[in-house]
Amino acid sequence: MAGADAVVHAAGVYELGVNANERERMQQVNVDGTNNVLSAALEAGIARTIYVSTVWALGPSGYPPEPAIPKDESQRHAGSYLTPYERSKANAHQAALAWRRKGLPLIIAMPNAVVGANDHSVFGYFLRLYLLGAMPPFAWGGDAVLSMVHVDALAEGLCLATADAPIGEDYLFCGEPLSIRGLFEIWGRYPGRIVPRLWLPRSLMYWPMALLEPVQRMLDLPAFLSRETVEVTKAHLNYSSAKAKRDLGWSIQKSKKCGTVSLVTSAGLWLAAAVS
Repeated sequence: MAGADAVVHAAGVYELGVNANERERMQQVNVDGTNNVLSAALEAGIARTIYVSTVWALGPSGYPPEPAIPKDESQRHAGSYLTPYERSKANAHQAALAWRRKGLPLIIAMPNAVVGANDHSVFGYFLRLYLLGAMPPFAWGGDAVLSMVHVDALAEGLCLATADAPIGEDYLFCGEPLSIRGLFEIWGRYPGRIVPRLWLPRSLMYWPMALLEPVQRMLDLPAFLSRETVEVTKAHLNYSSAKAKRDLGWSIQKSKKCGTVSLVTSAGLWLAAAVS
């Protein structure tokens, strides 16, 4: 890190349907890894460090079938977790805040569900099924609302935060709110593909998902069809990016507002390329 203008910590493990070994790895990378990177940044005297957290660190913005009222950076996690991923990122977020209190010049970015090419999230795998014509005709949790953000727009937001954000601030990077049912309806506008038409209660999905989890692992696939995939639909993630738009000039449309900085990133060269 020596000589860098900024450090961006964007590394992490995201997966649903994890087994015990994967839960331990998630804890080690997301929590212990965050402590390692941020402590090193403080020791190196880095002037600006950006930690990429998640809206899950703030917890659900509400619970279906209640309305999905948007929340902002002032939301605080209630301490009840739907998945090991949520727990690990909430703990990592608290670790980052602790390093800020110790004097680290820290800015925290919190994206919502990130989508884009080669997406390895649950939605990415559902999209693959859709494109292959293998999407199941049924689904669950259609009333859950998210605010998905494209990876290019997020990269732009991280660039802006790196270049312009005041030290000590937190920013949400989210798109427009959309329900899971609404997402599949958009996919269904294209002819020749199957999208879910039957929406089942969440309670009916747990045992089928439990049976599918080991089958997916035997095929060397992540268990994207899992009980955790059902659990996350119990929550709204309707968060507003009004602060990032107002203070940083960020837009969900990709733009090129960032200059070149000397940058260290924990998640590879894609961000350095976006900065330059």
